[in-house]
Amino acid sequence: MCQNDNCPYYLNSKQLCENKQIDGLRTNSNRIKLRYTFRLFNFTYEDIKQNANDKFKFKSKIDLNNIHHSSYALGLMLSFYVNYGLSSRKTAQIMNEIFDIKVSHQTIMNYAEAAAARLNHLNENYKYNLSNTITGDETYIKVKGKTNYVFFFSDTSNKIITSYRIFPNRDTKCAIKALYQTFKKYETLPDKLDIITDGNPIYNASQVFYLLSGVKFNLYQVIGVKNNDDTSKLYRPFKQCEERLNRTYKFNYYGTNGYGSYTGANTYIVLFVAFHNFLRKHSSLKNKVPVSIQEIENEKLMPNKWCQLLKMASNY
Repeated sequence: MCQNDNCPYYLNSKQLCENKQIDGLRTNSNRIKLRYTFRLFNFTYEDIKQNANDKFKFKSKIDLNNIHHSSYALGLMLSFYVNYGLSSRKTAQIMNEIFDIKVSHQTIMNYAEAAAARLNHLNENYKYNLSNTITGDETYIKVKGKTNYVFFFSDTSNKIITSYRIFPNRDTKCAIKALYQTFKKYETLPDKLDIITDGNPIYNASQVFYLLSGVKFNLYQVIGVKNNDDTSKLYRPFKQCEERLNRTYKFNYYGTNGYGSYTGANTYIVLFVAFHNFLRKHSSLKNKVPVSIQEIENEKLMPNKWCQLLKMASNY
């Protein structure tokens, strides 16, 4: 906020206020704006690119090619743990009591981390066929007992998740990083890229940041729960699809009882995105998966599909 008492903007606003012509000075919160305000970013586009994966780098000491169980058993574990949202303890119990495969819940966590470390490369580098309309939303989770936020962005028409970052805060920089994770999945950004979000002002600030960096996109914000404006009426179906994605993730998240570390949180969300994009059938896509890969489609059983997905991920 400009503090110069001789600022022309301030002097003009003050004069209007004295003349009781304040309607044009009211803000959305119904306060009176007298001084010129501006936004100053203390980071650059290059900073965002270089630090895009902070708190998202994890490596596993487990080599999935040398584990003590068969690849099919690994596929079973991932199916129960990810597809059906069971906790690692319940998954271990099923493996022990139903399939007579002795495994601890910690072993399942180790296998999951190793699988996520491999699948993350696939999620990030696969050449998706994306539309020019992306929808974003946030949902909260608990990491180490504290509230954190998952920023989901997805191509709601094709049901492809493009961004899935976890942040301890919900601010402009987090929104910018989440958007960057989506932008880098395009080989070339569309000339007309539409981003749909809620009314959170962090997205307005993100649009300004990217515009200053030479990246242009149209921002359409769906306000509230009622269609009181044309934009909300037109784009609410996209926003509702993103909210359903949040609910689907939260249904699986509840089975984990929260996460004890960022590594655990990132492990699960990487596996969830891989399942959602490559393995999960969607009724809106006529019971097809968002990204169809013939080698995976040839497999009938889900454990084998996981094995094929992990095999393909090795190439990335």
